[in-house]
Amino acid sequence: MSGSPENFGRNPAKPFLARKARNKTLELRVFAVFFHPSRRFTGLGGAEKRFLNVLKRWVDEYGVSVTVVEPGPGLVRSQRNCKALKLNSFFPFRASGFLGLYFEWVLWMVQACFACASIVKRGNYNVVLAANNTVPNLAVAYFVHLVSHKPLCVVVHHLDVQDARVAVTSGKVYRTYRNAGYSRFLALLKAAAFRTIVFFLKRSDMCIAVSRFTAETLTKNGVSASKIFVSGNGTSFEKLGGRTAELKEYDAVFVGRISREKGVFDLVKIWRKLADRNLGFRLIIIGSGPDLRELRSHVKRAGLERLVTVKGACSDGEMYSLVKASKVFLFPSRFEGWGLAVGEALACGLPVLCYKIPALEEVFGECPAVVFTKLADWKALAEKLTELLVSGGWRQLSSQASTYSRRFTWRKVAEKDLEFVRLAAAKRGFRVDV
Repeated sequence: MSGSPENFGRNPAKPFLARKARNKTLELRVFAVFFHPSRRFTGLGGAEKRFLNVLKRWVDEYGVSVTVVEPGPGLVRSQRNCKALKLNSFFPFRASGFLGLYFEWVLWMVQACFACASIVKRGNYNVVLAANNTVPNLAVAYFVHLVSHKPLCVVVHHLDVQDARVAVTSGKVYRTYRNAGYSRFLALLKAAAFRTIVFFLKRSDMCIAVSRFTAETLTKNGVSASKIFVSGNGTSFEKLGGRTAELKEYDAVFVGRISREKGVFDLVKIWRKLADRNLGFRLIIIGSGPDLRELRSHVKRAGLERLVTVKGACSDGEMYSLVKASKVFLFPSRFEGWGLAVGEALACGLPVLCYKIPALEEVFGECPAVVFTKLADWKALAEKLTELLVSGGWRQLSSQASTYSRRFTWRKVAEKDLEFVRLAAAKRGFRVDV
């Protein structure tokens, strides 16, 4: 299989899929590093949902043996073929703000490197998997890779880049974060993190990208095209599909991490503009993250508390019920690797309004229920939203939204990921088929 961008996503071993379907058991042992921020800091993100859905199918349907190391409290439970190891910090430290959070992550990385080195020496693993391309996942997985001499696979969920056609310098990354509203210091930290991520990805054996945009971004930034494969993402239509609420409680809903690159402060600007027209539209914002307190303060200062509900974190069941009780999904994010929130909104039967960024255009550009406006043009989003709500056009788009989301299944993603991981092991001389 060629790794060139033109051939991203082709399945390298179709016969193996048929063979494993008959035998059910694989001689494949995966050591996975699954770092995720505490739920008190942010809700379950797209990268975490992706790993949990793929892991479930690997273990339940294909008999893959997986050991997962993650922070406590964990998201993975031990079961047949899956051993979940919760690594709680030895340090009595609780993060406060971005800097405290990053310090907590560094402490976990140091502790995890020592713990994982000991674990991997006792297990007969074929592959080391970084479940996401954040620095904590990459740093620990790369260290385990060096100690064990096992191939390193990385799932590249997203890179905060808006144009895959040009290489990204540290200066460009810095300016991108500054334009998103970050302070100089945090923009510098994030630019440094971007360069660190690229450093690790260049030295991995395989990168599993969720979109062509992400894959092309990797090649433009020096990652060899021969080790990049596109797998995609899924939506749980069987869980999310079905009838939406007959009576809509909200006119629009946002679900995602509450941080400025997700455009959450644009939501306040949009609603202030709509309120000035006395339209009386209601918005609910669901999620947690580093800017939650500041967002609530912005809503209060704008005098929008009657029209804008900042829900914060809630259970998945409650979240999906609130989404289905809304008319339109409003998503002014500036960076996405695939757009799982958009896919889930479509599965719930909601049309989506969002900025035109490459990954969303690639995945959802053919969906008539996804309406794009120019990046960062929140006034255009406000106009499109008003048009859909006043005309009732959101109703006609609802069925088209549900239909489009059916094409994205977790089973296909799990199969592709499994083939790619197996291929990485085979290239290192490990026999992992039956």
